[in-house]
Amino acid sequence: MKKIILGFASFFLLFSCTENETITDTSTLEIGGLPIFADKVIQTASFSAGKYVADIADGTNNIEKYEIVSVSATIDGIPYPAEKVSFIYTLPAKVEISFATLATTFGVPLADISYGDKFDVIAKVTTKDGRVFGGVIPATNGTIPKEGAFPNVNPINNTTTDVLNGNFKQALSYSFTVACPSFDQASMYGTYLINDTDWLEYNDRTPSGYTVQCVSGPRPNSLKFVNFTNIGTDLIVDVNPESQTVTSARVGMYNSFYTYGLMSGEGTSGLVFSCIGTVNLKMRYTVAAGTFSGSWDFILTKQ
Repeated sequence: MKKIILGFASFFLLFSCTENETITDTSTLEIGGLPIFADKVIQTASFSAGKYVADIADGTNNIEKYEIVSVSATIDGIPYPAEKVSFIYTLPAKVEISFATLATTFGVPLADISYGDKFDVIAKVTTKDGRVFGGVIPATNGTIPKEGAFPNVNPINNTTTDVLNGNFKQALSYSFTVACPSFDQASMYGTYLINDTDWLEYNDRTPSGYTVQCVSGPRPNSLKFVNFTNIGTDLIVDVNPESQTVTSARVGMYNSFYTYGLMSGEGTSGLVFSCIGTVNLKMRYTVAAGTFSGSWDFILTKQ
C-alpha cells in the first residue's frame, strides 16, 4: 500500500511542477493603467512662465485617456480644499496648467499666486478596454463609492499604496510648487525657524520656537544649519541649483531614542526657495536597533 501511495505522490509531483505549468504568455493578463513622468518628476512651476509644464507618458502602453480630476492648494500659507477640474489629454502629452486657470479654480486674484505656493494634483486614466485607475487609494472601511464620486475616481480598479508611494515616477497623484527665478546661496544665510509639525518627537526635544543659523556648507552648493538637534549635530543640505531641489546627509538626531538607540535623519528629497528663505525637506528617520523607520516633512523658514 505504501508503494502505491508513494508512486502516486511521485506521479503528482512530476506532472504538477513541469515547465508546462509556467506562465510564459502574458497576453491574457490584465494590465493596469499607469501614467508616468517621461523623464524626471517635475516638482516646480516657473513663475516667469506662469504655468506648470510636465511631459507625461503612458507607462503601460494601454491608456486611452489621461484626465486631471482635482487640484488642492496652499496659497500664501492658506490651505484650499480640492476643487474638481477636468483637464483631458491623450498620452504622451505635454501637460500645462496655467496660474490663471489655478487662480480661477480657487477664486483668488492671479497676483496672489507666488513663490512657494503648492498645488496637489489627482488624476485618473481610462485604459483602452474601458477600465479606470485613479490617484486615490480605495477606502478600506468596506464602503464602495460609485464610479466618479468625487474625489474618488474608481473604487474597483484603483491604484495601490505601493504605486502611489513608490519610485514609479507616477503621474496619478503628485504636487508642484512655484519656484524662485533662480537659486541664490548668499541670500539663504541667516536665522531659521524650524517648523516640524509632522514629527512631534522633534518638537518635544527642542525648545519652543527653536531657531538655527544657516551658513555656508562644506561642499559647493551646500548649506549648514548649525546645531539643529538637541545633541549638537549640524544639518548639511546639498542643493541642485538648476532644479532647486535638495537632499541632506544622514545625521544623528537623538543619542537615545527610548530603547532603540541613536536616531538618525536623512533628507531624501525636497525643494529650496532662496527668494523667500525656505527649505522643505522630506526626512527619513531610522534607529540604531533597526526595528522601524519612517518619514516626515521638515520645513526651515528664514526669520
